[in-house]
Amino acid sequence: MNIPWTTKIGIILLKNANSRIRYLLIISFVAMILTSLVMFMTSFFLKGFNQEIKEKCFHYSAHIQILPYSLDNNPTAYEVDLSSEVLNSIKNLPEVSSVNSVLYQGVILKNHDKIEGQILKGITDVSKYKNFIIDGNISTLNNSDSINRIALSQQTARKLGVKVGEDILIAYLIGSDYSIDKFRVTALFKTSLEEFDLTYSLVHKTLIRERLHLDTMRSHTIEIMLHHYEDLHKTLPHIDTLVPDYQVLDIAQLYPSLFDWLHLMSQNEYIIWTIMLIVCIVNILSMIWILILDRVQMVGTLMAYGAQRKHIYSIFFQTTIMLQVFAFGLGFIFSLVFLWLQNSFHLIKLDEAIYYMSYAPMSFALDKVIYVFILSFVASWLAILVAVNLVLKNSITSLTKFE
Repeated sequence: MNIPWTTKIGIILLKNANSRIRYLLIISFVAMILTSLVMFMTSFFLKGFNQEIKEKCFHYSAHIQILPYSLDNNPTAYEVDLSSEVLNSIKNLPEVSSVNSVLYQGVILKNHDKIEGQILKGITDVSKYKNFIIDGNISTLNNSDSINRIALSQQTARKLGVKVGEDILIAYLIGSDYSIDKFRVTALFKTSLEEFDLTYSLVHKTLIRERLHLDTMRSHTIEIMLHHYEDLHKTLPHIDTLVPDYQVLDIAQLYPSLFDWLHLMSQNEYIIWTIMLIVCIVNILSMIWILILDRVQMVGTLMAYGAQRKHIYSIFFQTTIMLQVFAFGLGFIFSLVFLWLQNSFHLIKLDEAIYYMSYAPMSFALDKVIYVFILSFVASWLAILVAVNLVLKNSITSLTKFE
């Protein structure tokens, strides 16, 4: 039996339905839009938040670090001494983007009567720090003139009461002696991660190397950046075999508390998803029952004319899927609009001291969008099977007389 499309469209539009039925259907339809909107926005928020935190860690630290084995947390206590052949072998790995050696030196920063303890981080590649610069020019760290230059975190600069272009004194130990040099503040940076902002200041690596009298092959840490973070667990064992005398740690091992917190945030996403899916299933069941109860007489009439179960399933399945696609499509469009508004105008603000950023970033998550549609359609199909089977248990006569 071929069911004409006019019959199916009549169900979608609830043709000849009373106002109460239309009102209930509209409520269910709006609830489905809001449910899908919440699921999409939750995924976009959490993906954007995770990406932002991880990108800050990657750019300030690295995906992988090679460190000497040490019994304490002093980054200057031991050194890494790798041959050029080993370094080239690491650089030639297809997943590796860059390899940089880093030197550290504990110092005391002084400006007038204000003093702060810091660790100088000696770097050569300043490009990956440019996103953190809020004042000044970090590229001047590479200048080869006689001026010693330093980049301070915004928090450290405030504590010292110093601005870009001003000079500070730096005291450091060399063996049992100490020395004092003048440094010019050339840039201020802000990562919003206290592990970095309260601990480190940036200088060119040559300045530390000259003061510690180290040769060019020695460093305190080797930082390795990858092309893609997803290649981390595949690359880590290869690097580990190349440097058996040193420990090779990924970014999650270097900052376990931070990444455990991000993992906990991801678990919250699944909890929200579960709640929203339950709400979505309830809304779908409500919509199906509204459609079926309003069209029970029509179902009885169609069965009297020879319609089989598959025809009845087809009518309500196509009707529900069309309504659901429309509702979830609107929820998806609204979530994309809000994503653009949030990333452009930062409507939702965050406390930097808690969340490490001033606003809630959003990032499009295609995989989560697909999951939402698939799970909701499966839920619709199961709900239709249950609802239609309950209706079809009645006889044709009782169905045609139903009011």
